[in-house]
Order: sequence, then C-alpha cells, then structure tokens
Amino acid sequence: MILYTFVLMLPVVVIAFITRQKGAGLVKITVGILLGIISAFAAFYTINSIRIFVSSSILFLIVPFIEELFKLVAVYVFAESNEEYSRTSCFLIPAGFAMLENALLTSPNNMQLLFLRSFTSLPVHLVASGFYIMSLHKMQESEEKVTARLGLAFLSAYGLHTCYNLLIRFLA
Repeated sequence: MILYTFVLMLPVVVIAFITRQKGAGLVKITVGILLGIISAFAAFYTINSIRIFVSSSILFLIVPFIEELFKLVAVYVFAESNEEYSRTSCFLIPAGFAMLENALLTSPNNMQLLFLRSFTSLPVHLVASGFYIMSLHKMQESEEKVTARLGLAFLSAYGLHTCYNLLIRFLA
C-alpha cells in the first residue's frame, strides 16, 4: 500500500517541486493541484452519469472529450484568476488530474497497471494540457479573446488523449 501511494503521488510531487523552483507560492501550487483533482472528479461524475446512455463502443471517443473539456475549463479559470500568470504553474492541473485518474482506475492489487499508467498518463495529460496552456499564453500576450487557436488546441489534446486511451486499452 505504501508503494502504491508513493507511485501515485511521486509525479505530482515532482511537478510541484519544479513549479516551486520557478517561483510559485505554496498556495498557487495547492490551488493548481486541487483544481486538477476537482476537474477529474467532475469529469468522472459526468462520464459515469452518461455511461448508461451510451454504448461502450463509442464511449472511448466520449471519455477523452469530457476529460479534456474539464481540464481546459480548469486551466482557463486558473490562468484567468492569476495576475502573474505562469505557464509552469498551470501544469499542476493536469498533474492533479492524472493523479486522481490513476487512483480511480488502478488498485494496489494491480501494480503493473499502476506503473504503466504512472509513467504514461502524466506525460499525456501534460502534453495535452500544454496545447491549451500555450494557446492561452499566446492569447494573453496579444490580448486576444478566445479564438480558433484554443479550439485547435482542444482538438489536438482530444486527439492525443483518444490515441492514448486506445493504446492503453490495447496494452492492458
């Protein structure tokens, strides 16, 4: 159980340490991780609510859409609420999201799946969210409103996440 908890928490601790080294305060780090966890809970609640209405053959297309949508909202809220917007601190959201997702989808009895997800899920969530984080950063630099750039970032994140889910389904 200790190893399970350590493997779940390690990626988030590393991202938090890097963010702290870049100058983020402990409150910002905590808020970022909590927003990731809250967005994961909201996504899982939504997915479980619609699961009974959708066939499992197309559920693999809907799940990443919902997850990426909730992460995008969390990143957007976090970026807009911080006067000293930091791309690095926004990466706490996908880290918190991935941590909770791994906790919900694995168990201490299946350490092989936990290790597989721990070393693949976090990078996928970071890269997928990186699409929006970079788009938001560009929009804030040029003071644009929400544009097609953010839509393209969302579609890129959705595509990456869908491919990842198919790969994990195939490997697990």
